[in-house]
Amino acid sequence: MRRSRRRGRGGPKAHPGPQEAAKTAGPQPHEAPAGDKGAALPAMLRITLEKAADMAKRELASRGRVEPMAVFCYQGGADAGEAGGHVFKAVSLVWRTELQNEAVRRRVREKIAAEGAAALVVLTRAAGEGTAGRQKENPDQKGTLVFTGAMPGARGVARVAYVFQREAKTFTSWDMRLSSETLENFFLDGIFPPPRSGR
Repeated sequence: MRRSRRRGRGGPKAHPGPQEAAKTAGPQPHEAPAGDKGAALPAMLRITLEKAADMAKRELASRGRVEPMAVFCYQGGADAGEAGGHVFKAVSLVWRTELQNEAVRRRVREKIAAEGAAALVVLTRAAGEGTAGRQKENPDQKGTLVFTGAMPGARGVARVAYVFQREAKTFTSWDMRLSSETLENFFLDGIFPPPRSGR
C-alpha cells in the first residue's frame, strides 16, 4: 500500500493514506487480562486503536518509519457485509506551519461530519532510536508510538513500544498497552461529546 507523503507548497492536505476498506465482524468481545487498563474501553474504540496500530506496524515494516495519520472507523454500511462489520480508512496528516495545522484539523472535522465516522484514532507522536546514522552500530530500531482515540462519550490511548530488526525486516518486540485515559490531542479536542463524568 502506498501513501502520498510529500509535503507540497499548495497548503495543508489530509492525503489519502492506505485507503483500506478493512472489514471486521462487528465489535467482538475481548478477553482482557486482570488489571488491563483498557478493559473499560468500548469495543469499537478498542478495535479502532488496534487497527491503527496494525496499520502503523505495516508502515514501519515496509518503510522503516511512520508519519502522523488519522484512522476513521465507520459502522456497518452496504459494503460492510450482513454481519454489520466496520470499515476503516486512514489519511496521513501533513502540515508545515501552525496555520496549516489548524486547517488540517478543520478538514478532519469536516470529514467526520460529512461521512459520519463513529470513531477516530490519531497518531501524532512517534519516537525512535537507532536511526540511520547508527545502523552499523545497532541494527535494531527501537521506538514508541502513541495513539489517541475518541468516539462519542469515550476516549482511549494505545502506547506501543517496539523493536524492529532492519536486516531481517521483522519485529522482535511489539508491546501494546491500552488505557481509557484522556490524553490531550489537538486533532481530537471537542470532536466528539466528552466522556460522562464519573466514568
